[in-house]
Amino acid sequence: MIIETLTELKKYLPVTTLKDVDITDAHQQRAWLKYFTKFLGRDLMDLATGETPPTGLLDKIKPALANFTILESIPFLDLVLTGSGFGIVSNSNLAPASAERVKNLAEACLMAGNDGLDDLLYWLEKSEDAAIEDAWNESTLIKDGIIRNATEFQAVADINESRVRFYSMRTALINFQRKRIQIMLGKRQLDELLLQRTDTELLQLLSYALAHYALSTEDRQHYDTADSYMRLAIGHIRDNIISYPLYAADVYEAPHENTEDTAFLVFGL
Repeated sequence: MIIETLTELKKYLPVTTLKDVDITDAHQQRAWLKYFTKFLGRDLMDLATGETPPTGLLDKIKPALANFTILESIPFLDLVLTGSGFGIVSNSNLAPASAERVKNLAEACLMAGNDGLDDLLYWLEKSEDAAIEDAWNESTLIKDGIIRNATEFQAVADINESRVRFYSMRTALINFQRKRIQIMLGKRQLDELLLQRTDTELLQLLSYALAHYALSTEDRQHYDTADSYMRLAIGHIRDNIISYPLYAADVYEAPHENTEDTAFLVFGL
């Protein structure tokens, strides 16, 4: 177990009367696998639970794990299995919590757990520990992206710089970049733009477009905003076509000018 003592568990929790850490052990294992696998990857999880985890890693994991552990345990803690079925724990010293209070606790644990994950993921992004760099799955980074991380997303659209929320849109960001923006700019021009990253005006327009395309998976109204930014981006390229030779070669079609003499015959009564 990553969290081994009751004192350690209660350090991170809104629950003050828990008396036995053993009853949460199974739920801690479920929470560890359910909430951390996609963000850390199996290699870093194995490193965290090994004999010599990297300095500071467990301290960043524990706040989120403690809250997710309680969240996972809520449906089970007041139930007992008897020969005649399930029963509810009865204790004359305590009044049972209302469903509303339990619901509020679950919501508070989920929010606190996600806040802890955000802090952990930010720490992982900044870590210079070679063992972490080798083991982490880089779940909140898109190295070849127009928008590469939550900080860059925050610069164009407000997500409170949340790594958890950025991860939830990561697939959409990758797909919209590849299936929408890359097609409109041409792969070679986009690759060149992202390799150099010096064309800040165009990159900003594309970042606004991509962020709103990703947000459109949550609210369809963002799609029209994204299209508006794409029109501005393409307009910028066409107005400065000499600066974008790869776009000119692969995508651009110059406006057709009719230079032939044309005669019109007009018939009337």
